[in-house]
Amino acid sequence: MPCGACGAWIAPTHVRRSLAFRLRYYLTERVYYHHTKVAAGAMISKAVEIAVAHGALVESDLLELNDWTLLERLGRSERHCQCFHTRPAD
Repeated sequence: MPCGACGAWIAPTHVRRSLAFRLRYYLTERVYYHHTKVAAGAMISKAVEIAVAHGALVESDLLELNDWTLLERLGRSERHCQCFHTRPAD
C-alpha cells in the first residue's frame, strides 16, 4: 500500500512480520549455529572449566569480566598453568 505522504510502497504488517521471521531464522542458522562459532565457544568453555578447576579463575570473576578481559585472563593463566599444555587421556 502506498504511503499517504510520499507515495512510497509500504508492506502490510503481516508481510513485514514474515520478513522479520525469515531474517531471524536466516541469522540464527548462519551466525548463531555456525560451526566455527560453536567450536570457538566450546574451546573457551573448556579453558574456563580448566582454569576454575586449577584455581586460575574463580567463578565469581566471570561476573566482572567482559569478553576481552576473560580472554586476556585465560591467556595469562595458560602461560602460567601447565594444565593447559597437557593432552587429556583418551
